[in-house]
Amino acid sequence: MRERTDSNPALFVSNRGQRISVRNVQDILSRLNDRCGFRKGTVHPHVLRHSFLYQTAKKVPLTTLTQLAGHDDPKTTMIYTTPNLQEVGAKLDDLYLEDE
Repeated sequence: MRERTDSNPALFVSNRGQRISVRNVQDILSRLNDRCGFRKGTVHPHVLRHSFLYQTAKKVPLTTLTQLAGHDDPKTTMIYTTPNLQEVGAKLDDLYLEDE
């Protein structure tokens, strides 16, 4: 954003300097998904949102994450703070395999 010369508040803009539509973002990500050979829907706006919030949840307070997500209720945001099975397994390994 520091390098941009326009004053458009939109993050993603077209060559004509206009905010791109939600559908346009979906199409771009769908093409990227196909080019990379991923399973259909792997690269999708909702997946990217979920990944961003999940990773950010490790570094910011729940109240901040709730604001970033645009949620009214922190309980809704808490789904992004739930560790996955790999993380649970790694924590257990750290806890019980330290002594070996």
